[in-house]
Amino acid sequence: MDTWTPPPESTTVVVAPNASLTKRQAIWFMVSISAVSLGIAIYLALRGFWPVLPFAGIELTALAVAIWVSMRDNNYREVIRVKGDEVTLEFGMLGDGARSRVSLPRAMVRVSSERRFAGEEHLILMCGAQRFELGRCLGPQDRRSLVHRLREVFRPGWQNTEAEPPATAAPLRHGE
Repeated sequence: MDTWTPPPESTTVVVAPNASLTKRQAIWFMVSISAVSLGIAIYLALRGFWPVLPFAGIELTALAVAIWVSMRDNNYREVIRVKGDEVTLEFGMLGDGARSRVSLPRAMVRVSSERRFAGEEHLILMCGAQRFELGRCLGPQDRRSLVHRLREVFRPGWQNTEAEPPATAAPLRHGE
């Protein structure tokens, strides 16, 4: 028989994208692609196919912008702090501090997983009428893992195997 253990009094969960490319690697990638692309474009331009050169420049500019946006988005963070009876959510960029912060009563917080139009699950933290989507930067597997972890943290005390759930009135049958 499983024994229930209460959730920890204090927990911090940091949600961040899987930033596998470092700045140094991004620079080396851009330099190596540029060398190959410009080398071919210059060779073809010298052979008389000069329109290739501007298109190579446009392609490299688009690649540089895409890498820059990707590297910038790697700094995104969501921090969920649970301490005592309070839950604090912080959203922002690494190094810039929290752009937005909200505090919620722990007893009112619920974790939900919703499927949207594309069939993808979205993690929703609810407190009354307030809804906060978390884990947008995560893949489906990591998002499911986060849902499981947060449900452990916010599990009501009556949901253990040794205690009974709170008493509720029995449903009325037709005619009673």
